[in-house]
Amino acid sequence: MVAVPDGATASLDEMVAAQGSVRDYMAAMEEYLACLNEEMEAGGEEAPAEFQALMVTRHNNAVSEMETIAAAFNDQLKAYREANPSE
Repeated sequence: MVAVPDGATASLDEMVAAQGSVRDYMAAMEEYLACLNEEMEAGGEEAPAEFQALMVTRHNNAVSEMETIAAAFNDQLKAYREANPSE
């Protein structure tokens, strides 16, 4: 997980660092999703239903986590901009 600073009190440097961390995290998660897709394709339709369900659950959990991180950062970015309207 990515530590997202409190935008209302964070410095510009902290927000920029968090943005970089979020980007790195998203890139790593995209690689993870690609691996999950490869595993699903490798298993094919002959793969046991339990395997298919596990892969779908992993995929959905990863996407949900990515959405949560993005929303948290965007909320704190908005708070930062409200606290620092001149920047």
